Amino acid sequence: MIRIGMMAWIVFLAAAAAHLYACLTRRETLRRWTKPMLMPLLAVCYALSASAISAYVVTGLLLGCAGDCLLLKLDTPARFAAGLFAFLLGHVCYILFMLPQARYPAWYILIPLCLLYCASGALLYRRLKNHMPAIAKPAIIAYMAVICLMSAYALFYLYGGHAVWAFAGSLLFIASDGILASSIFLQKPKHGNFPIMLAYIAAQTLLTLGFV
Repeated sequence: MIRIGMMAWIVFLAAAAAHLYACLTRRETLRRWTKPMLMPLLAVCYALSASAISAYVVTGLLLGCAGDCLLLKLDTPARFAAGLFAFLLGHVCYILFMLPQARYPAWYILIPLCLLYCASGALLYRRLKNHMPAIAKPAIIAYMAVICLMSAYALFYLYGGHAVWAFAGSLLFIASDGILASSIFLQKPKHGNFPIMLAYIAAQTLLTLGFV
């Protein structure tokens, strides 16, 4: 089982490397073929590595796959909204997994932490709000609130005695989504999807390692 688990991780890392290469060199066909493979492969890695498999984690990763597929081509607002909703539900799954294992710091740490997350979200929203359609604003605010809540619970999960990987992954997820939002509503990054996907793949990988 250990050997099969290692093989699964090697296959996942090879697919991730191929996808990042496709993003960097703008090989669109390779990018479109490899992106939907990533989260199912990572779900297999999780299932083969975890001592107890959680349906919340597997569902969260597969919802990430759904979001990846929907956001492959941003040709309609409906696809964007559906992709956003899939990732939001994935974050909810991660929260539900971490909830029973979370431990909460004292109020004098908890309150500044909540304010920090709120301030970070407000700054990003302020930067983007004049460039996004009005109809999308409520959905984006809701998504930002949920991903910040997921990151906070990753910190509480760390506070409960778990490794730092999940919290590091949650911060990278916020970074990835921030770059993605800026690329959609402001301007495309210099290297296309590469920085977005580098942060995103690292985020999902670290979250999965933290959950293992």
